[in-house]
Amino acid sequence: MKLQLIIIISACLLSASYVGAVAPDMDDYPAWWFIVHPDLPATGNCRGTTFQNVTPSDGQDDVDIGAKGVQICANITPPANCYINVTYQWLNYTAFYNDWLDWVNAQPWGDWYDSEEWWDDIDWDNKTDCYDDAFWHNFTSTVQISQFTQLCSYNENVSCRIENDYTTIWFDWRINWEMNCSGDVTTGNCYYYFEPEECPVIQYISPPSPNGTVCPCCDEICLGIANTDGHNMNMSIYGSTDNINFWNWTTYTNITNGTYCFCMCHGEPMRYNQTYYWYANITDTTTGEYVVSNTFQFRTWPNPSYCPCGPEDLEELIDDTDNVKDDAWIVGIVIVFSSFGIIAFVRKRK
Repeated sequence: MKLQLIIIISACLLSASYVGAVAPDMDDYPAWWFIVHPDLPATGNCRGTTFQNVTPSDGQDDVDIGAKGVQICANITPPANCYINVTYQWLNYTAFYNDWLDWVNAQPWGDWYDSEEWWDDIDWDNKTDCYDDAFWHNFTSTVQISQFTQLCSYNENVSCRIENDYTTIWFDWRINWEMNCSGDVTTGNCYYYFEPEECPVIQYISPPSPNGTVCPCCDEICLGIANTDGHNMNMSIYGSTDNINFWNWTTYTNITNGTYCFCMCHGEPMRYNQTYYWYANITDTTTGEYVVSNTFQFRTWPNPSYCPCGPEDLEELIDDTDNVKDDAWIVGIVIVFSSFGIIAFVRKRK
């Protein structure tokens, strides 16, 4: 079922819109926002005769997830007088992203326009690498394949896709192989990816996870939800600073399909330079069935200098005008500029 979008303009978003009256200055963002991003493996690099007819095909989208996960297959044809040992492995995005974010936050970034001064101080040699074997996990293995073989295996680690949840948008896997041809041994990896099917209930989140960067009390948390049966739902959202102890951020009752947003300063005030974890519990009010989402995360900007917003800005704006009608231009500013507060790094393939 298609989402019915609901636009909610709240006080916290209006306060953010005030500073959005002009395009953000590049000086307001740390240098790494312009320079670094988490890379993903280059795929489609094994199109010879040894590994063929891979399914799902490389880059295939909307792949169905069954009760056992997704079945992954490849036709393996060793060269004459050779045998191959093969292992299928999948990339753990969550571990990869968390390690990459730790690396980013540990670097002495300066101003973007002074990169010549601090560039050499960045630990580029230890930047998180998507090819690091530590992030790849086995899900099947076969040894001494000496003739044509179709090797298939289910992977139960495939999650349905949620827009803006960068740990679920793509599923990367690889064939790790060792070939022995009359004692001459060679090794390598063949990389592939596919896009899983869309999640049936939670279809959209904001801020992006896990690498969204936001302003406390300027930006909002949003969820797009859809009940395929058209039933109303109850939804509770919980947050944490340690991914262990969660408290209730907000609750919606008897809601319909749509997108719901609330201020990040709801409840306990948010801190700068802090990682927040959150999840949603959604219950079908007709059947009683419920879904608990994955745990998402984002990080707030290091200090207020990156976020010139807050209730005081809205109060100042209102004091300078005569009535609410005079402030109608704010709505247009919200639509155009509110997106600047939430930053995420779009992953790219090498």
